[in-house]
Amino acid sequence: MILSEEYLYEMKEHIKEMQEGYFTRRGLTKETVLNDTGTMERLWTIYQKDVEDYGCDRAFSLDDAMNEVFGPEPKRSEPKYRCPFCGSKRFIGHQLIRADVYVDENGTYDNLPGGLEAHIYDSERPYGPFTCDKCGREFDELPEYNTVKLSRGTFTVVSGVDVRVFKKAGYGYHHEDSGYTVVSNGKSAVALSNADYDFYYGGQRSFTL
Repeated sequence: MILSEEYLYEMKEHIKEMQEGYFTRRGLTKETVLNDTGTMERLWTIYQKDVEDYGCDRAFSLDDAMNEVFGPEPKRSEPKYRCPFCGSKRFIGHQLIRADVYVDENGTYDNLPGGLEAHIYDSERPYGPFTCDKCGREFDELPEYNTVKLSRGTFTVVSGVDVRVFKKAGYGYHHEDSGYTVVSNGKSAVALSNADYDFYYGGQRSFTL
């Protein structure tokens, strides 16, 4: 197959019109791809071959060449923390910060031109209690996000002291499955390890189907 510059030009234009996020999610930039001769030749060859040898339309062939060279869209990693009640990923916490401030002639705080953020030079890790910014539930520590696939579906796993929040909210025994106890309030349900259920609920089990 004799390569035609027409296909190279169309591939370059396609890349220029793409969102930069496509490349950053793969540890690349548009500029590095466009300036990499070897990568562009591979894209060019696959694109032209799809169109001329396989009769594919150009729009499909452009995307196919990109996926062939860079792979499919990377899977987004699950959030480390998430509210087990409503699924929110944002919490209101507390943090100690250190900043350079203006002081007046009386030795008291005066002003911070440009706002506090521009003057912070050190900060400590945020600490609790943490409040979900969506449903308002409060947690001593950020609730880690874990799930488990059981016979009746996939459930958020709640562990440790967070179990007390669910018990206080009226979640009660629903059923057991593969080492987990599922508790529910009639509208939603979460899974606890049997050990956590026994510890925080006293081991009392009764069906509330």
